Amino acid sequence: MLTDDLLTGAEAIGEFLSMSERQVRRLHDLGQLPSWKDGRVLRARRSSLIAWVEYQHAKRRNTAT
Repeated sequence: MLTDDLLTGAEAIGEFLSMSERQVRRLHDLGQLPSWKDGRVLRARRSSLIAWVEYQHAKRRNTAT
C-alpha cells in the first residue's frame, strides 16, 4: 500500500537514511533529496529514497575509477 511507503517528518526520513534531521533538511533545501513539503511537514517515499541511495553509490563508484 502507498501509505506504507510514505515517511513523514525529517526525523523519520533521517532514521531511515541514518542521518540527522539537519542533514535531511539541508539536502531537501538544496533539492538533492527526493522529498517534498506538505505544509510544514517534510515527506518522502521509502522507494524513492532507496533508489536515490543506490544512485549515489553508483555515482561514487563511477567517479572513483
